[in-house]
Amino acid sequence: MQSEERVFFRSLKSSLRKKAICCEIYYDLRHNCIFVDWIGYNVVEDVKSGCRLALEAAKIYTKSHGCFKIVNDNRKIEGPFVGAVPWISLEWKPQMVAVGMRWDAVILSQTDYFSRESVSKIAEAKEQGMVTQLFNSEDAALAWLDSKHE
Repeated sequence: MQSEERVFFRSLKSSLRKKAICCEIYYDLRHNCIFVDWIGYNVVEDVKSGCRLALEAAKIYTKSHGCFKIVNDNRKIEGPFVGAVPWISLEWKPQMVAVGMRWDAVILSQTDYFSRESVSKIAEAKEQGMVTQLFNSEDAALAWLDSKHE
């Protein structure tokens, strides 16, 4: 992926690891989607804060670019975040649907069992209006999103 295809939106510093970034958010021009790159070990509040930033991006890009898709890339994440699952399912996803998000492609970590388990719990929670699909690669996730239209 060439860097000019993604426009940087914002990053979030970890609440535990003061100089570390816990997520970076981009708008992907080529695929017309928000791309959230989750990094390192994230406590529940980091996950919530990152999701709130993704919601901010969704509010902007649904209006300005007709963007209805998001990628949550968990390949660089470490450890579980199961404590955030109820909040993601009951609060964040409905807010994302309310601003127009319809498609959620989640790229799984290939090395961290605990993050995979947390993501699986999120995918099990069905949100009316937003489809979540799990993938093992970025190419597969983006191909799936490219096939989706509002």
